[in-house]
Amino acid sequence: MVKGMKTHEFLAAPGDALTPARDVDELHGRLEEMSLLTGLPPNRMVLSYLSSVPIPRYETLPEGESRWAGLKAEALKSPLFLLPENVHDRYPVADGEGGQRLETDDEWALRICLLVISTGLYDPTTGQWRDILASLGYDLDDESVRARIQDWMNGAEDPELEALDLDAQFPDTDELIRVYDVAQEAFPGMFALSRWITFRGISEMIDRTQADHDQLTFEDVLEQMRYVVVLARHAARPLGDVDLDELIDDAESNIEVSRTTEELIGFAIVELDQALEEVIARFEPEAMKLVDAGVEALEGASPDLRDASEQTSAPEQSPAPEAAPSPERPTV
Repeated sequence: MVKGMKTHEFLAAPGDALTPARDVDELHGRLEEMSLLTGLPPNRMVLSYLSSVPIPRYETLPEGESRWAGLKAEALKSPLFLLPENVHDRYPVADGEGGQRLETDDEWALRICLLVISTGLYDPTTGQWRDILASLGYDLDDESVRARIQDWMNGAEDPELEALDLDAQFPDTDELIRVYDVAQEAFPGMFALSRWITFRGISEMIDRTQADHDQLTFEDVLEQMRYVVVLARHAARPLGDVDLDELIDDAESNIEVSRTTEELIGFAIVELDQALEEVIARFEPEAMKLVDAGVEALEGASPDLRDASEQTSAPEQSPAPEAAPSPERPTV
């Protein structure tokens, strides 16, 4: 087999900065698309608004269990499924009380995004991913190679494939720690930006539905309001905002007892919509500070990471598309 450099499209599009996600509806659509493309259920993926594509969820496996049971071999064209242990493990973070905790989904997703950009595994300009297996001589576009790898993933013995050294395709410990440091420094601003974009997008979904309700059936509006609640709940989960969580619960209950379109848009969702506007206003100063500074939090990193930071910004402030303390360094 001839070794070579190949790239592939995988969910992202040309110009997609990868972090943060620019469109909440698009990201959730990509979750469904990723499940269809890979064969993995959505609960095997991390959906973070710090990443514009879902990322496979790496978990500790029982002895002898396959990492990606049920995965279609073709999905291995994406390096996201080939992260070595010292990359995909959750790193320790200072908990602010003198102890440590592990990275949250959002912190982890930001670090993974910065890593794949800085190492050239993902190109924000083209929206393409580098095919690691092809660079090692295993071209998944070759049907026989794909069948062989699928058999191996399904449990067949293949000493050659089992001996593949994927660690060599990723940075050394010093660079992994540097990316971690950059991600932790950037995280507060990036989190604020991601939530500003996300809650703003959800609010605009509500506004459009209210404006167009006379052209929609009750069932259409009901489905859209249920979707809004799902998005708001997922976006709000890391905030720990009890009042917002209660309003989301109330909206969900009110939606389910509504019997007319007017009740849905004029009663069920009103308090939640107002709360979303308050959350947007809460995150906007930090989000705009990050945008205005050109992602200043990422400056001083390696040249590759500075290049990555130039690709990371908020979208133009226009309507979203229509909806259908210093951390401890990790040991790696």
